[in-house]
Amino acid sequence: MDNFLEALRQQFSAEQIQKGQELLEDLLDIVNQNGEAGYIAGNLYYQLMTDELQKFVDENEGNVDE
Repeated sequence: MDNFLEALRQQFSAEQIQKGQELLEDLLDIVNQNGEAGYIAGNLYYQLMTDELQKFVDENEGNVDE
């Protein structure tokens, strides 16, 4: 997680990161209010973002074969 946060800081401004955090909070509010559908949506979102975040970290650390 620390690697990911550092990669974000290098690529985005503090304002952009704050906006992203606010959007995540909104998403969590929606997921937490929708019972089973929210649970499924939350898990799907988590899986998608886990894959995307790992790809982002790998690219920023130079772990991707060109």
